[in-house]
Amino acid sequence: EMCIRDSGWVIGHAQSGGGNQIFRWNGQGWDLMPGGAVRIGGTYSSPWIVNSSKQIFRWNGSAWDLVSGWAVDVGDGWVIGHAQSGGGNQIFRWNGQGWDLMPGGAVGIGGTYSSPWIVNSSKQIFRWND
Repeated sequence: EMCIRDSGWVIGHAQSGGGNQIFRWNGQGWDLMPGGAVRIGGTYSSPWIVNSSKQIFRWNGSAWDLVSGWAVDVGDGWVIGHAQSGGGNQIFRWNGQGWDLMPGGAVGIGGTYSSPWIVNSSKQIFRWND
């Protein structure tokens, strides 16, 4: 049983350092990838993960690169931080070198970098309209 959270990447149920095992679809089956995660987001070629210590990583094509900051959920270049904000926790967007604080609060995030979706603590759904 796997928790599918992204196109072509999944978090399995078996524990691994930092969370649970990570798998990538190869077109015919699932390849076990390095590391462990509790959340995954992004695209097939550029996934992001959050581990059980709330550290953020981005796939570089062959390994996970640690990115600054702490998060409880991750999307495609967007994260939900650990500090509370109205509607959940603070939302941040990656600017290429660091995180920009965005308006609102959320408990879940998904979608693409240009069109992310969030769910807040009242179970309301919002889409970024930038």
